[in-house]
Amino acid sequence: MKKTFLICFILLFVASMAFAANFAPVKMVLTASENITYGFDGSELKIPVEVAGTPATLIFFVYTKGQANNIGIVQNGFMGWHYVNKVDTCIFVSPAYQFGTGKNTVTWNGKDADGGKVPLGEYAYYMWAYDNVNVKIPCTKQFSFTGTKGGQIEWYDEAGLPYANPMIYPCVQIGQAIDKSDPTARTRSKWIIGGDPEDVSLKETTAYMAWTESGFIALQPDDQKIFWVGTGRTSIITVRKYEWIPNGDAVQDMMWGDEGEYSYSTELPGNWVWESGVITDGKGMLYMANHDISGIGTESELIYVDMEEGFEQRRIDLGDWWVDLEDGAAGGQSSGGPTTITYRNGFIYTSSHTSCIKTMMDPFLEDDDETTKWVNQNGDYIGDHNFEETAQYTWVCNDYNVAPYMYTTGVDNLMFSAWPVYDLGALSFGLAGPDGTGIGHFAYANETAKGKQGTLFLQNGSAYDGIYCDNSTGGETGWWFVGFDSIMGTIGTGVGVAADEPDAFSVAQNSPNPFNPTTTISFSLVESGNVVVDIYNVAGQKVDTVVNEFKDAGSHSVVWDASGLSAGVYFYTVKSGGFSKTMKMTLLK
Repeated sequence: MKKTFLICFILLFVASMAFAANFAPVKMVLTASENITYGFDGSELKIPVEVAGTPATLIFFVYTKGQANNIGIVQNGFMGWHYVNKVDTCIFVSPAYQFGTGKNTVTWNGKDADGGKVPLGEYAYYMWAYDNVNVKIPCTKQFSFTGTKGGQIEWYDEAGLPYANPMIYPCVQIGQAIDKSDPTARTRSKWIIGGDPEDVSLKETTAYMAWTESGFIALQPDDQKIFWVGTGRTSIITVRKYEWIPNGDAVQDMMWGDEGEYSYSTELPGNWVWESGVITDGKGMLYMANHDISGIGTESELIYVDMEEGFEQRRIDLGDWWVDLEDGAAGGQSSGGPTTITYRNGFIYTSSHTSCIKTMMDPFLEDDDETTKWVNQNGDYIGDHNFEETAQYTWVCNDYNVAPYMYTTGVDNLMFSAWPVYDLGALSFGLAGPDGTGIGHFAYANETAKGKQGTLFLQNGSAYDGIYCDNSTGGETGWWFVGFDSIMGTIGTGVGVAADEPDAFSVAQNSPNPFNPTTTISFSLVESGNVVVDIYNVAGQKVDTVVNEFKDAGSHSVVWDASGLSAGVYFYTVKSGGFSKTMKMTLLK
């Protein structure tokens, strides 16, 4: 009998080992020429694009390039839904293509969204795609993606290099119910992407005392065991600094801030605490939001706190966008947040599950009025509130009683932002372009009308790049994977090397690449002339001019120092005479 039991046990153990499998998603990869020549003569431009890994629902965009300052501040669209402040803007969006793997073709007739002929010039193009054919696969089943935030993914390690196996930090799922007198033990978790989704032993935790919380934590970039967390109670938000102790109690730094804390008062009433959490720019500053979403307050601010010392440095009033007394009087709420703040590529993105507002901010600008770079609000039907003819409060934006509920906004490397759209039926997420242009609502394969609360991007060059979301399609808990990719390039009349003059003009890939913080840009001229080397960020904004001077024919090299810029993808354009070429490079910190 004992022998039989032992054999059965061994067979069960072997069977369980056979079914265990590490997370190994099929990654989507888009490939197209970075530099495309077009005559802007009304002919059909055919752009080859190769899709690898998975099928792709692909959208093609044309944007202005290097025109941000000329565009200036513009607010237009139905009800003024779109505001841009010195940001290159979208002039064309294609219908969605459905491509299989292999070689495909995108076409453009040189016209803008209104059917007008696009003037001769140089433009940025984007391709954004996701897999709507294959069903989601689990990354980990050890955490739910519920609540208002879901969690965050850490792309880069302590040296500023891309993680081969990025880290997931799920949020603590505690919303409104709070203990007004004493803190309670809370647990934060960490998951290294790539392990067996079913293996609970791979989950790492650390514990600390806190009141209610539902936001992100900020990690110290060069020492990621150090983190900051925000917690709320009865109109007070408190931020604390801790050392992460694996599977133990986190150690609070009592020397930071005022006896270990930074606190600020808020109009949030006692049982309505949805604090935004804490984020960092990696340059020594922490950010958090002061807001009210209950319907009775009128606060909306972005707060800056010094990471090293723990003292407040600055506040920016966000009320122009997030506070609307007419919404409150009409039956909604006077303020909508923001309840979520995200940092990516040098910008802060704000959003809320209770409002239609979505914004991008440049936190490094000294002029408060210049910090908001774009806003998407009611009017374009993408993520809008109360737009239906049957709406009780027509076009009221700040209203937490209506769909879509947009939790956990994610931002990719090219500054596309996406958010889940719970309660819009079998739709999964909304998408906005790098200038806040609303693109549309989209569905994953086999989508249902069940709850959707997560849409996060990973795009650091690892084997796990993709979209991470909850599994509303199947109802199982966890973080799940969907293939996605985005690329960009340039369309112009003189981009690249002329086919019959291969030696007339050449630009080499910068070296090193990736780099931190300096890199060398090399180019060759056959004829003497003025040379301009400009640097652009992924939004198409010029961030530096390295060279603007006369140079003799021959080979030249210049060094670019990016010490004052944040990590991310940048583009350098070398122009001389009638020739121009743009190349991509990656800054790591």
